[in-house]
Amino acid sequence: TINPPPPPIYEEPPKPKVFVGAQDNIKLAKKVDRFRLSTMSARKQRLVAKEIEVQQMFGQSRILTSVDDARSLFFSLPGKSVSISTHLLFQGGDVAATADLAQPTIEDFSDSLLETDNPTVFILKSGDYIYGGYACTPWRDGMEKDTTFFGSPKSFLFSVTCDLKIPYMGRTLDVKKAEEAKGEGVELPHEALKLGENFISFGNNDLIIQDDLMECRSKLEESYGVGLEEEEAKTFLAGSNVFGIDAIEIFEIIQ
Repeated sequence: TINPPPPPIYEEPPKPKVFVGAQDNIKLAKKVDRFRLSTMSARKQRLVAKEIEVQQMFGQSRILTSVDDARSLFFSLPGKSVSISTHLLFQGGDVAATADLAQPTIEDFSDSLLETDNPTVFILKSGDYIYGGYACTPWRDGMEKDTTFFGSPKSFLFSVTCDLKIPYMGRTLDVKKAEEAKGEGVELPHEALKLGENFISFGNNDLIIQDDLMECRSKLEESYGVGLEEEEAKTFLAGSNVFGIDAIEIFEIIQ
């Protein structure tokens, strides 16, 4: 007798990558309307907009093609808007001026970050999503400092696509550790920024830019947030919790 062939081994198909379209997240942003970039910057715009040249407001950007978007982001920055301007430090990916920066890595711009003592703004594009982060304090080289967190709570993330400013909340800070440090007169570093050998991080997983910009990650509501649910927090910035960056611009804010 011929033995029947063994039944086929069933293998679970790989889970599809979760992706949320930009229009869905734009609708979601309406639930947290008080954090709108355009609304939060409107008062500053009314007071001083006529005194500021368009070129001062990310005028060198090839990602921010809308003057209104550039204006909303510019007037959301801390400080007196009349006394600051933006200067392009780096441009790579789809908006690169030269072919050698069409596929940039962190190494291509880390020196520029470390050489400036000014605040910086990252403007990023992934598909239909335009988003980024504002680092209020200068970047430090964390490669020999155990990649510790640093930075100011004035730093924030933003979504130009969803017209939203995402403030620093410091939600993962160890409360017990903070109380002990306060009793000893020590101020714990804010979990705002981190610079490692092959990554740049805004917060604790909120936005992580990996070395080759191809496998970046985001999960809001760790250090920066507006009150999103867990699954929403994973896909809000770029449509997925793992994504590539098509274009990157870094500006320093000159005060």
